[in-house]
Formats: sequence, structure tokens, C-alpha cells
Amino acid sequence: MTRVVWRRVALFYGIALAGPVAIALLVLATGQQWGAGPVTMLLGAVTMLVPLLAGWVTERVAGRPHLLTRGWAAFKTRPGIAIARIFGWAALVYAAVVAALFGVAALGSSLAVPGMGRWATPAEVGDAIAALAPVGSTTPPELALPVGVLVALAIGQGLLAGLTVNAVFAFGEEYGWRGVLAEELAPLGRVRATLLTGILWGLWHAPLIALGHNYGADWGWGVPLFCAITVPLAFLLTWVRERSGFVWAAAIVHGAFNGVAGIFMLVLVDAHRLVAPPVGLAAALALGVVAAALWAVPRRSGGQDQSARP
Repeated sequence: MTRVVWRRVALFYGIALAGPVAIALLVLATGQQWGAGPVTMLLGAVTMLVPLLAGWVTERVAGRPHLLTRGWAAFKTRPGIAIARIFGWAALVYAAVVAALFGVAALGSSLAVPGMGRWATPAEVGDAIAALAPVGSTTPPELALPVGVLVALAIGQGLLAGLTVNAVFAFGEEYGWRGVLAEELAPLGRVRATLLTGILWGLWHAPLIALGHNYGADWGWGVPLFCAITVPLAFLLTWVRERSGFVWAAAIVHGAFNGVAGIFMLVLVDAHRLVAPPVGLAAALALGVVAAALWAVPRRSGGQDQSARP
């Protein structure tokens, strides 16, 4: 493909955007409060699968084999090497993201940057966990772990989630954004295609952000700020797809990021969601630094995505 077929890009994005719009309208019509219970959590997870549907339709219109089919064919040729590449590159990028996010949190806290908050004490963490627990339940004193131990467990749990349940839903998004849309926009060049994908991906979240997702009542600032998060994330996830050769690696990193993000709400006290990690301005800057560093590493000639080949 030598030029972008914008009609197919519009088709993909129209179908993908219909997901969060429909979910937002359903939540409003039923009087649900976003994030207040398992129903909206389930709806949010379902929304992540809509880009997969949009990708399938777009591929059908384009007349090319599904990315999943191509990826599986490439995987079967050398499964051992494929597994090593997928998990190895995904673990590397996840480690870099985690280091950057916790590093900027520690730096901001030590410098008393407004909005970055401070590290919680074990007692404060226990109180935060108790506030999240169902009414009537109690947290035994022995479960009030030191903050460092809790962070280490959260990092491991995030990776485990990224390899299992979170990967399923993250794959729905990655199939669309880093898979089909990336292929449609490829004639723009790597940088411009990834930049546009990151912006479109961020705006795709706008209907749910307007309901309070991630930013609560600050959703007006949250929409452009989340684009500032998704743009460097798009570069990171594109990089890991290219290096590993498979979009599955991007799904693991995406799922792991979602899995570890919540820990900041427990370990940072008096932090402002527009400033501190995981979705504040500091996170956007940290992710941008990691993305720039990784993209500065020269690519090998054979490093293109195996599953991208028609």
C-alpha cells in the first residue's frame, strides 16, 4: 500500500468509537456512576474489545487476511523463538515503564512538587485498602505491608495480569490500534503514523473520561491530558510490536500497565490525578522519556513485524 486509504481509516475509527459512545449513553440512561461497581468495570472491559471488531471489518473491506491469522502463521514457523521474543521484549518495555513511573513519583515526592503527593505510611495504605473493601470486612493487621513490599507485589501482579486476563482485553485494543490502524496508516511513515494513532487512541477514551474515567470531575482537562499519555504509550507499544515481531507483545505491555496503574492510588497521598502517575502530567513526561530512549535505538534490518506481512 503506497498511500493511506482514508475511507478505511474512517470506517475503522467510526466502528471503534461507537463502542465507548454506546457504553457512555447506556451508563447515562441507566443512572450508573462510572467506576462505582462491577457493572461499569465490565462495560469498560467490553469496550476494549470493540477495536478488534473494527479491525476485522476493516481487514474484510481491504481484502487482506486477518492479522490474527498472519500472526499465528508466523508464530507456528518458530514457536520457541516467537515466545522468547514476545515475552522478552514485553518484559523489557514493562520494566522500563515501571521504572520511569515510580522514578518520577519518587523524584516528585522528594522535591515536594505540587500535586505529586508523598509516599504513604503503612497505616495510610491500610486505611486506603480498608476504604476500598466491602462494607463490614476488615483488613487483618498482619496484611498492612510496608509500602516497598506492596509496590514490589503490585509490579509482579501487574505483569501477571498482563500475561493473563488483562492481555485478553488489551489484545482487543492492540489488534485495532497497533495492528490494523497501524497498517492502514503505514504510508505516513513510522513517526507520523504512530503519533496520529496515539492521538486517535486518546480521543477514543473521551466518552468514558467524560463520565469520570481516570479523572473524575476534572474530565475537561483529562481528555487532552490522556492524549498526552496515549501518544508516548503508542510509541512504546509500536516499538515493542516491531521489536518482537508480534502484536501480542504490545497486548502484554498494555495489560500489565493497566494492572500496575492502580497501586499509585494507594501509595501516593495528597497526589493530584492531573499531575501524578499513573495518568497525570508527570506520567506523560516519564513515558515520553522512555519512548524517546527506545526509539533512539537503531532497528535491525530483520526486526519488522512478522504478523504484518500479508
